[in-house]
Amino acid sequence: PMDGHRTFCISSQVGCAMGCTFCATARGGLARNLSAGEIVEQVIHLDREAGDSGRIDSSGKGFNIVFMGMGEPLDNFEAVAASIRTMTDERGLGLSQRRITLSTSGIGNGLRALLASDLKVGLTVSLNSTTDETRRKVMPKPGRTPLAEIMGLATAYAERIRRPATIAYVLLAGINDSLETARELAALVRNKPLKVNLIPLNEIGGGLAAPEREKQHAFQAELLSQGIRSTLRDSGGRDIDAACGQLRAKRKPGA
Repeated sequence: PMDGHRTFCISSQVGCAMGCTFCATARGGLARNLSAGEIVEQVIHLDREAGDSGRIDSSGKGFNIVFMGMGEPLDNFEAVAASIRTMTDERGLGLSQRRITLSTSGIGNGLRALLASDLKVGLTVSLNSTTDETRRKVMPKPGRTPLAEIMGLATAYAERIRRPATIAYVLLAGINDSLETARELAALVRNKPLKVNLIPLNEIGGGLAAPEREKQHAFQAELLSQGIRSTLRDSGGRDIDAACGQLRAKRKPGA
């Protein structure tokens, strides 16, 4: 729930093939893609559960949609694009593309397909490192696309839709949370139509941890001092292990 509206966090796949070390979904691998109909169905069910408070009305209030649930949207691009067209068609859900944000781990082929499409949804790219070497360690498959290429594609898309894209940056204690790294991140983003969303790691076990709160604020302060627009996210859903990076079945179906 947000002021005046709700945000629906939806999935594009069952599982995920990206292998990111900080994400619980990756531990189960990819089971299958969702169809366009299954993606839209999530929104319909959530809208029904939200009741009147979730619906779009004449005041423009209602729900937003973020592709930030299970799966990599650009790894299932055709179905995701079809679902967005259904959601934004007057004969479908009649949503504005401005109410939809697609979050990706930054795979090159997917970003190129998005850039070449007619979609104008918001874009969030999960970066999480300022060097190709570290990014390959924490994000094995997305890390195959060089940082320079990712930044170029994100910038080109933001320029095409005439709205800033967001760089998501999961803060990992002792890995990517130093002030020096903050300055490197600022250099990557500076003078581009990009803003930074810092996300302290949501615990999933396995030895990774979020930095202390003081260090999180210091990292953000360094970005701000460098003239970079940045926010520090307070993820919802931790109470049911459904915050960013935590989506994974705790038991097998039927168990």
